[in-house]
Amino acid sequence: MISSTPFPNPISTRQAKRYCVFLLASVLFLVLTWECLYVYKNSPDIQRSINSLAGRSPAKPFAFVTMLLASSVTADENNQPVQDWYYNATRLLVYRLSHYPETKSKFPVIVMATRGVEDWKVEQLKVDGAIVKVVDPLYAQDVVDNVNDMAVLDTRWSRMFTKLRIFEMYEYERLCFVDSDILPIRNMDEVFDVREQTSAYLSSFELLNKLRRFLDGKRFREDFSAYDLRRKDFYPYVFAAVSDPGSWHDTPPQFQDYFNAGLFVFHPSTAHYKRLMTLARFPKMYDKANMMEQSLLNFAYSSAGEFPWQPLDWTYNGVWTRKSDLAYLKNVHGKLWQEEGSMGYDPDTSSLWWRAFREMDHFYKEHYSISAWQAH
Repeated sequence: MISSTPFPNPISTRQAKRYCVFLLASVLFLVLTWECLYVYKNSPDIQRSINSLAGRSPAKPFAFVTMLLASSVTADENNQPVQDWYYNATRLLVYRLSHYPETKSKFPVIVMATRGVEDWKVEQLKVDGAIVKVVDPLYAQDVVDNVNDMAVLDTRWSRMFTKLRIFEMYEYERLCFVDSDILPIRNMDEVFDVREQTSAYLSSFELLNKLRRFLDGKRFREDFSAYDLRRKDFYPYVFAAVSDPGSWHDTPPQFQDYFNAGLFVFHPSTAHYKRLMTLARFPKMYDKANMMEQSLLNFAYSSAGEFPWQPLDWTYNGVWTRKSDLAYLKNVHGKLWQEEGSMGYDPDTSSLWWRAFREMDHFYKEHYSISAWQAH
């Protein structure tokens, strides 16, 4: 006689394994489905292919953009003209992106020059092939509520918030900002192939990151009414940059959750410009503006915030370049025209910049009968 029991028969080990496999397969299927939807929604390559098949061209162009500030020193103690090395570096950047075969881009190059840059420099950059946009500079005292809350404030750095004005270039769909002291050594057009982030679609990796940040208590929330905007007004957005490895690093460097603002890809946006200008008022929120606009951008696009940044491959911004990095990098970043050793650059890295400068000088003499050393 079989006795009845109020408890069901226990699940066998084999059945339990089957249930686990089924559950894992279901989760994997859902994740892959979500990823496929995400890729379809956000992949630049797929969207370009769809537009091409449909006979549609992008509504707005892509471009590289750099910034040139008016030089604060134009003559030495003997009243002799001095070289404006940031201008020279800007010309070299334009040359490399517009003319040099190994680094020439299919995208235009914009130089955002502040009012006060000499007219002859503006005209020369146009001859070199750049689109020049002259803007009024943004001084720290015009942006920050209380400059005494800032860690550093000197003549040149006080104008670095001017970089934020590139977010006003609404006629472009996507821009890649490049510091003028960056030297392209390989083509970098693929830097634009980054995801466009929408509010509706997040990758599974980003969803897990959001959950992790929430559980860690690191996520901060913003009151969007402070900008007189709604959260959805900020989408879609793009912001991608290269992790800053620090002066001493391995090759390849380890990822740091802090980016260098010498090169980043973004989507110009009224909402994001307004947000940045609002956040900029309070430097105590972003490390007392210790690194000026870099500190602000790292705060605004923090991985713990509402609009997390996307990492670009480290090869796009060789900040603190080491000799072992050169075989991989697309760009070398640093004031390499300075005396060897003054910023920790080794001779091999510095020689790259000087060789490129001489190549540019030869190119302009041959094509325009103008020397790269020309000074007015």
